Amino acid sequence: MERRIVNALNQLSGKLSFSKNEKEMLYEILSLSKEILGVEGVSLLLLDREKKLHFYAAKGEKEKEIEGLGIKIPLGQGIAGWVAQIGKPAIVNDTISHPKFLPDVDEKIKYKTRSVLCVPLIIKSKVRGVIEAVNKKEDFTEEDLEFLQVVSGMMSIILENYRFYLEVQKMKNFFKSLLDNMPGGFIAVDDEEKIVEFNQMAGVILGVSPSLIIGKNLKDFPPSLFNFVEILKITLNTGKTENRKVLTAKKPNGEQIVIGYGTIVIKEGDEKIIGAGIIFQDLSKIKGLP
Repeated sequence: MERRIVNALNQLSGKLSFSKNEKEMLYEILSLSKEILGVEGVSLLLLDREKKLHFYAAKGEKEKEIEGLGIKIPLGQGIAGWVAQIGKPAIVNDTISHPKFLPDVDEKIKYKTRSVLCVPLIIKSKVRGVIEAVNKKEDFTEEDLEFLQVVSGMMSIILENYRFYLEVQKMKNFFKSLLDNMPGGFIAVDDEEKIVEFNQMAGVILGVSPSLIIGKNLKDFPPSLFNFVEILKITLNTGKTENRKVLTAKKPNGEQIVIGYGTIVIKEGDEKIIGAGIIFQDLSKIKGLP
């Protein structure tokens, strides 16, 4: 492989920074791939639930027109659909003479595709799309194909990691919504006694804004609510839980409250304790306090 290609791959590897937006990373890789291959454009097409390809990202001439097309390509149709169907790459240096070439996209964006290099995008052993480079001044070569296959592998990593990130965020938001809509309060600390959860109802019952508590250490908890600190520390240090217990406390404004509570231990697997939590409700009215 030519030195310039190796250098380009090193540059591309440096783009795999997951602190960036997914599409921003894809655009950077497409742009650099276009430059290295010496082509007019490079596009990423993904399969949707109907098993049709759509243009997800593009760099080069007509990139905005391509992304705004809204066109869907069935499996087996056109060079891109054909590559997605068979799961193998294709070099087509003369599109006019190739039986799989369809001029539909060209006609819509007023463009002429003379040559195509297309490779499948494979994630978890399944074809999820294709990457297509078009119109190189010279013929596409096996070396170009090898390069674009490596690019495809990099994009697979980006897309898979981003999908995983979205799933994690989805679950995080689900549990956050669950906690915030609980009828009672919930406070959780990690193994360093940092408060990692303080739901909305906890704020209502205790008269403290969650934004002032989350992220702080137990030692910074309002002094009037010291009982909560002691209970969480004991649970964290001993690993023993309590159920249907009662404590009295005062809100920061001096109002006395009676709390019914239970505690939980948060473990990593079945062994290491990584946190503790307390679930509670305001029993003041039941106890007859003003």
